[in-house]
Amino acid sequence: MKHLVFFWRKFKKKRTIKLPPLKGEKKTIFNKLFHVFKNKSNVYRVSILMFDATPTSESIMQSFIETCKKEGVRTNNFKVFNAQGNPWKLKNDIKVMLFDENLGLVFTIGDRATKSFKDFTLLLKNPPPCVFAGVKDPVKRDIIYDTQTSHNHFTGVQETTIDCQKQIDILRFIKPKVAQVLIVHEIDVWDAEKNLNDMYTALQKYNIKTKSLRIENKQEACTTIRSSLDSQKFDSLITLPHNAIQTNMAQISDLCSEKGITMMASDTSSIRKGPALAFGYSDEEFGIKAALLALDILINEKKPWELPIARITSKVRLHINVQVAKKQGLNIPSEIQNLIDVAEIYRENEEDRA
Repeated sequence: MKHLVFFWRKFKKKRTIKLPPLKGEKKTIFNKLFHVFKNKSNVYRVSILMFDATPTSESIMQSFIETCKKEGVRTNNFKVFNAQGNPWKLKNDIKVMLFDENLGLVFTIGDRATKSFKDFTLLLKNPPPCVFAGVKDPVKRDIIYDTQTSHNHFTGVQETTIDCQKQIDILRFIKPKVAQVLIVHEIDVWDAEKNLNDMYTALQKYNIKTKSLRIENKQEACTTIRSSLDSQKFDSLITLPHNAIQTNMAQISDLCSEKGITMMASDTSSIRKGPALAFGYSDEEFGIKAALLALDILINEKKPWELPIARITSKVRLHINVQVAKKQGLNIPSEIQNLIDVAEIYRENEEDRA
C-alpha cells in the first residue's frame, strides 16, 4: 500500500503544469472570465444594507444594481437588508448577513448603516469588503482613516454638502416674497445641527423669519408638522434629507398644498413624492460610483484600502414638480432655465408619485 501511495504522489507531481504569471491585458481578461465563472456558480453574494427605505436610498440602490448588472452580475446575487428604521433590526440584519458563506461584498447606504456595520465588524479577523455611499464625513465618523487610503476593509462615495445659500437664493428667485420659513429636520441625525446652522445663516442674510421643527417619531411626523403650521403662519417649508421626513414626503406635501405653502426638499429623489421644489445632487450618481468601486473589488480583485474615496462631481440640480407647484401657489418663470445657471431644471409630473 505504501508503494502505491509513493507512485501515485510521484505520478501526480509529474502531471503538475506551471503556467507563467499573467500580466497586463491578459490578466484583466482572465479576471473578467473568472468573475463570470464565479457569478455562474454563485460563489459570492452582494448584500445591500440600509437603515430605512427612503426615496434617496432606493434611488442609490437601484442605480448600484443596474450598473453592476451591466458587467454581468446576476439579479439573484443581490440580497437587500432594510432595517425599516429599527436599530435592533439593523444589528440583527448584520448578524444574518455575516453568516452567509457566499458573501463577497457589502454595500451600505447612509451614515447609520455604514457606522453600525463598521462597529460590528471591528473585531472580526477577516471582515468582508464594504463599499458605502451617502456618508457625509467618513473620516470624522471614524469609518475610514483617510480619504486616500482607508487602512481597513472600507471604501465608498462621500456625500457632498449642499450650498444652503445657493438653495435659498433659488427659492427667493422663484418666490420673491418669501418671509417665514419652517425648517423640518430629524432628531437622531449626526450632522443635523450643522445643516440647521447653515440653513439659518442663509435665511438670516435676507431677514427671513425662521423656525425649526424637530421630528422625533416618523409615525407622528405629519401630525407634528400640521400642529406647527396651525399655530403659526408660514409661507414656505424646507425639509432636510433625513429618513423620518423622506418616508412621509407625500403626506407632508399634501398638507402644504392644502395650506398653500411652498415646499422645498433638500434632496432630488423626493420630487416624485410631492414637493414643489427639490434641490441637491443626483442620487443616482452615488449608486453608479459605488458600483464601479464594488466591481473593481469583485472583478479586478482590488483591496478596499487601495481605492480612494470617490466624490460627486456633477452640478447641483433644481427639480420642479409643475403640478404641485401650482397647488402650492408658485408661478414658475418661463425664463428660469436661462437665468439659473447653477442648476439643471427638471419638470416632473405628479403621476410619478407612488
